[in-house]
Amino acid sequence: MAQPSREKITEALGRVIDPELKKPVTELGMVRQVDVQGDHVGVTIALTVPGCPLRSSFEDQVRRELLPLAGVESVSLDFDVMSPEEKAALTTRLRGGVSQRSKGISIDRSTRVVAVASGKGGVGKSTLTANLAAAFARLGQLLPRAEAVVVTTPQPAAQQVAVRAAQMAAKTEMRLLGAVENMSYLVGTGDEIFGSGGGEALAAEISVPLLGKVPFDPALREAADRGEPLVWERPDAEGSRAIVQLAEAIAETRREEGGFRPLPLAGARS
Repeated sequence: MAQPSREKITEALGRVIDPELKKPVTELGMVRQVDVQGDHVGVTIALTVPGCPLRSSFEDQVRRELLPLAGVESVSLDFDVMSPEEKAALTTRLRGGVSQRSKGISIDRSTRVVAVASGKGGVGKSTLTANLAAAFARLGQLLPRAEAVVVTTPQPAAQQVAVRAAQMAAKTEMRLLGAVENMSYLVGTGDEIFGSGGGEALAAEISVPLLGKVPFDPALREAADRGEPLVWERPDAEGSRAIVQLAEAIAETRREEGGFRPLPLAGARS
């Protein structure tokens, strides 16, 4: 009987999967040696740690994949342990070529990060954020370092709570770009169904400009339910136009012009 083909053996070992890493042992560089003596095939696999509890899985898989090959009558499996250098190379390979994990999120210096905050729920942060992102995508992405836009609705209670977001920005040395009043009025009617003045009051209290007012537009909610930003789906809608104007106002801000005055923390004693 002809000696088994090394090509076929390698192909078969490519179907042996590391139970933890979920990748073929050939791809992980774990196959240390393949020794063919007549109809016997001996395989040595290098484990990442000695005494690996998953040895039996490797043994079962190697025998299952190699014994059906033409010319193979018996199979033996031995184990070795990867050196520190081999483990480091494997770790780099699993991380896609990155040798060390980055601390936090790494972004290019041409990227500008804008946080949208309010201090309370129900003011439309998620919808506003998604549509701002869509609007920015059409305007072209921005400058480095995280900055913040504080969102409120017109009623005084929302404005007072939104100040806490400004306090958070101050504590983390995040630049405040300005304030936004969402749900300012009902589209088509101009009715101020949630009151008025909250945006102006917030901007004055935290010493930033009021960047824009976004109307209460049912189309924003309907588009969000469909998973499409209104500014893409219906760019001529009143709500879309207001958000694009807001995006343009944010895009025109310059980092060196921004800033904030320190705000007292809630409950702080003088």
